[in-house]
Amino acid sequence: MPRQRHYYGLNHAYFLTASTYRRARLFDSHRFRQQFVSTLNPLRVEQGFRILGWVLMPEHFHLLIWPSEAANPSQIVQSLKERTAKSILWHLRKNSAHVWSEKKRLEKLAYMHHNPVKRGLGDSPEKCPYISFRFYFLEDASNLTIDQMP
Repeated sequence: MPRQRHYYGLNHAYFLTASTYRRARLFDSHRFRQQFVSTLNPLRVEQGFRILGWVLMPEHFHLLIWPSEAANPSQIVQSLKERTAKSILWHLRKNSAHVWSEKKRLEKLAYMHHNPVKRGLGDSPEKCPYISFRFYFLEDASNLTIDQMP
């Protein structure tokens, strides 16, 4: 099927919308919201368009722009998405090993260790033989030794 041709005129506004891949909520992250803004502003200067309004949602954005002769609306959105995605992917790859904070790790362990008590399988985690609580708090590795985080 041939590509649909777009004809853009000057001297009027365009309402643009774009979503993240599979509508992933990337912009829940403060860092990624800041990255979007720090990409949009220089792009505006570089391509000479005006921003009349915008909103950044967790998984999409809207722009109301007034384009220039330097770039049409499709080029503007393409550049914005490409530059933002490259930066986000770089940060995700760089920090993939640091996703789990110590606080989050302890939170998940506490949840797991109290789950048998919550389910009525015993009155305390130390009485459960198949639980990492025994390793952490009783120094008991008889069933399974726990590894350190990388």
